[in-house]
Amino acid sequence: MTSKRFAPHEFSSNYSSGTQVFNDGKGKWIITDDMASETLKEIVAPWLGKEDEIVMRFKNNREITMKIAPDGKNITIQNKNI
Repeated sequence: MTSKRFAPHEFSSNYSSGTQVFNDGKGKWIITDDMASETLKEIVAPWLGKEDEIVMRFKNNREITMKIAPDGKNITIQNKNI
């Protein structure tokens, strides 16, 4: 997800306003003018982890899950499928 300013020209030139999704090969560009919009939250929800986790996903179903400490100062690797 990005603002129009940082999107590739082939997509930003077709963007008008609000939140729009542009398919790009196996991925997508999500361009928005409101990073806090409900529409954007709904679109990205499937890729978000829990509030106290950071999840990094890579191709071939590889992912790393890190648990954020309650004080927010440390992380612990919970799961790695590399």
